Amino acid sequence: MFEEVIINAKFGWNSESILTNRNLVGRCGLYCGSCLVYRAYKDSERLRQEIAEEMKCKPEEIRCEGCQTVLTDGWESKEWGKSCKIVACLEAKGLDFCFECNTYPECERFHGIADRLLARRESLMENLEKIKAGKVEEWLEDEDRKWRCAECTKPISAYRDHCHWCGAAVKIRIAPKTIRIQWDEGRFGVRTVGVMLDDKNRVLLYHLEGDDFWVFPGGGIAPFVETSGEAIKRNFIEKAGFEIEVHRLLWILEMHTYIDGKRVHGIGFYFLVSPKEAHGDWEQDEFVGHKDLHRNRARVFKWFDISKLNEANLYPSNFRELLKDIPEHPVHVVHNTCGENISS
Repeated sequence: MFEEVIINAKFGWNSESILTNRNLVGRCGLYCGSCLVYRAYKDSERLRQEIAEEMKCKPEEIRCEGCQTVLTDGWESKEWGKSCKIVACLEAKGLDFCFECNTYPECERFHGIADRLLARRESLMENLEKIKAGKVEEWLEDEDRKWRCAECTKPISAYRDHCHWCGAAVKIRIAPKTIRIQWDEGRFGVRTVGVMLDDKNRVLLYHLEGDDFWVFPGGGIAPFVETSGEAIKRNFIEKAGFEIEVHRLLWILEMHTYIDGKRVHGIGFYFLVSPKEAHGDWEQDEFVGHKDLHRNRARVFKWFDISKLNEANLYPSNFRELLKDIPEHPVHVVHNTCGENISS
């Protein structure tokens, strides 16, 4: 059914980098890892039994390895496996994905699935656009993060309101688009940053494994979706793996610099933060957070003595001095390394 080499070449997929996830690329744009049948088959005999009772079939018929490896003896009378109407339609037309069909996106069969999932904040049309553009690896990583329980972090289904592992209410974790504008000559971005201090006069920094410089934990802000304070909470969960409390805004940093020969203008909101729980990984002098999946490198977190930051390759470098005097009220700081006069 699925010619691996042909599909990889056709859509620009890197067969080595997505080898373990390729099976989860749904032909209709669904992330198969969020499919109820797939999750039941992989995770839970209890859930498998529940679905079988609802669908009036045998539990062993609740099975699927993902859209790209449909079982040859799939469930003959239902909507997945070999009998999936989308799969059958595409096979009859010699197509791989719905976007290749001349009836897409008006197809009623497609909308029968897409409209139901759109109510769950899952857009099959957007997913198919990413697949078509060859952004499969990035999309799979985003979907894996999105369809995980916010409480126990285990994979969940798009068709259930509660996590089948711990019972917590499902809170869909969407990887948001953040504020970043790109030009040929440079880029502009807005970030939110967490300044975490401890009782030993240390600050928590991190870097990607192999880098020779250190930065504050933080990341982009999703417009229309979250405040800068909410964004730093999300970024700590995604990068460090634990929740934080946000106390107050310390600095608004406006940075003008060059990175890789390109002009960069960035605005950063630096918040004083602390861990939400009493104990965790942050109690160690150095620990590993969540892996950067796009770069395939570990995030290493480490506590640094503020009085000895001159020994660390800290970026931005002006924080070596700023951290020695934590302000009571927000301070606007301009950090210009471009060698040009910029009016504040």
